Amino acid sequence: MRKKTFRSILILSLLFTFLIGYKCLTDTNHQFQSFTRALFQSELASNTISLHYTLKDPSTYQLENAPISLGDISTDSEKSLDNITSYQKILSKFNLHSLSPENQLTHKILSSYLKTAKEGSEYLLYQEPF
Repeated sequence: MRKKTFRSILILSLLFTFLIGYKCLTDTNHQFQSFTRALFQSELASNTISLHYTLKDPSTYQLENAPISLGDISTDSEKSLDNITSYQKILSKFNLHSLSPENQLTHKILSSYLKTAKEGSEYLLYQEPF
């Protein structure tokens, strides 16, 4: 009788541990997807041409009321560097190994892009506007 009770408790505790771990993984993936979606929306909302070139239906991403703009080319490298650094800080909070394989790939690509953008932040006038 004691063996069955011990086994039952052990199985329940392992199941509980698994469920908590699974919940943490799905929460991390959900938070990462929310971050990348917000970043995507922010980038597209800043330029109407890019918005309509990229998306067939902006309402899919709640961008139907985005302000009409041709975008903004800033020559303020400090502001650009601050934006990139803030995105890098947010990105670094996500543990790469806690993400799904798809989100790991997105994390690596975005991290590489931000690193390259940071290295070129003092050459803002060399960027293509679109």
